[in-house]
Amino acid sequence: MVQSPALPHDDFAVQLTLARTRCGYSRNALAHKAGLDPSYLTRIESGQRVAPREAVVAALAAHLQFPTVQELESFYVAAGFAPPSLAGLGWDGTLSLVVRVLASDTIGPYEREHFRRSVQHLAALTVAASRHAPPATRTNGVAH
Repeated sequence: MVQSPALPHDDFAVQLTLARTRCGYSRNALAHKAGLDPSYLTRIESGQRVAPREAVVAALAAHLQFPTVQELESFYVAAGFAPPSLAGLGWDGTLSLVVRVLASDTIGPYEREHFRRSVQHLAALTVAASRHAPPATRTNGVAH
């Protein structure tokens, strides 16, 4: 496997094309490995088709040999799905929005760091509050 720079784009078609070429696959080769029609893969890469179903994303990811967990997770997020490490939490609009803000290239480094620290602060407050709440007031691990 050839190492590559991180995939900075949040556009799924761009990430797919970069990962495929990094692995040295032709469109036809990757499509056949993932059990897809080559013309379907071509339409995804060219932007003629929106990001595919999660099962298709997983089949592609299984053959793209992402060199880092971050690149694999970015691939899933760009397709509109929870990264594998978060899938068990249930992916909702809030998590999606947080990820998109942190991954956006339209937000400057100061704003991104401010947002990140705000989220960390809210998480720390929530954890601290749940530690001090009586067990009877918790529902599914959430303090009320």
